[in-house]
Amino acid sequence: MFILIVITAIIGLVVGWLTYNPFWGLATWVLLGGGFILQGLRKILAQPPHKAIRTILGKRQDNKVVNEGFGIFPLYPWWHGFIPINVTKVNQDLPEQLVRTPDRAESSVPISLTWTPNKNDPKSLIEFLNTGGENGVKTILEDIVRERLREWAFSIDEGPKDWQELMGAREEAVAILLKAIVGKELTAIPTSAQSIPTSIWLKYFVSPRKTLTENEQRVVGKDWGNVDKLLSTLESENPDETEKIKKAVEDRRKEIKLAQQGNGNFAFSQLGIILNRLNIGEIKPKGELAKIAEIEARETQERKGEVFEVDTDLMKARRLVEAAKEKGEDLSLQQAFQIIMEWKATREGRGFTIPGLSPAVGEILKAILGRG
Repeated sequence: MFILIVITAIIGLVVGWLTYNPFWGLATWVLLGGGFILQGLRKILAQPPHKAIRTILGKRQDNKVVNEGFGIFPLYPWWHGFIPINVTKVNQDLPEQLVRTPDRAESSVPISLTWTPNKNDPKSLIEFLNTGGENGVKTILEDIVRERLREWAFSIDEGPKDWQELMGAREEAVAILLKAIVGKELTAIPTSAQSIPTSIWLKYFVSPRKTLTENEQRVVGKDWGNVDKLLSTLESENPDETEKIKKAVEDRRKEIKLAQQGNGNFAFSQLGIILNRLNIGEIKPKGELAKIAEIEARETQERKGEVFEVDTDLMKARRLVEAAKEKGEDLSLQQAFQIIMEWKATREGRGFTIPGLSPAVGEILKAILGRG
């Protein structure tokens, strides 16, 4: 189209020169100007939201970010051009992460992330492109998460003792991964407190205090002895140090919650993105361990059911003792419980009555247990 406009303008110039008519000259310049604008007019998509990096002679311009809508790119694409960047939030569900705890058990850890290209910073958008765009960022994030998670889970110093502790350590795992990805953006723990892992401080400054793992107890001793000793030493030098540490830990806790809820705003400048969410789903044992865990869970529920049934029978025996006393019968709790058990056994058969049971107690049993 631009070539057609240029040809038309040249014809107009020739006609104007031959006829000595200034109208043709003016019309020619208007036509050339309009064609120049139309030829370079390009639209940056708003749905889904996009930004663009302007290029001149094929070279990216670091500080030339074009917003959504129409923009002028003179002599597109030879002189000015652009590289569109989709700045929509990206939800990234990582492949199932398999980790081993020190007891050699294998478990799966589902992890999901949400991040957005940092559209407000031109240099970050350049870094985003340098990383390989969306696919490149996804690959790097997955590598970071996988390596740090495996390292933490198998560590005898900072991770869980076994697969059962791992299943209850979702918040600790989120904190570890968040620090690995955007550590510089998180609230810094004071230098005076860094001899104690942040995961332990998060358990210390909460009410009620969370139970320490065996690995953590090796660091701080039983009953938080090393933590209390450290704080006592720091307070002797600076009475405000404990409050300073506590505030930093609480700020870190809030940041972890924001990440879990999807309300985070943590810049990862090396990748040119903003991390919005980092969450861990239900951690599950794998392979034969999963079968064993299922059997243990079923047996635990059955034991709970048996305990509930015994408690219920004891309640019925107490009611029987009280009701029998009102009828002039003297029963001990043990006798009443035995009668309840025998009555249930006969009732679950064909409704035989218990030999030697007085009619009064029999009527009470029917009222309590129902007729067989």
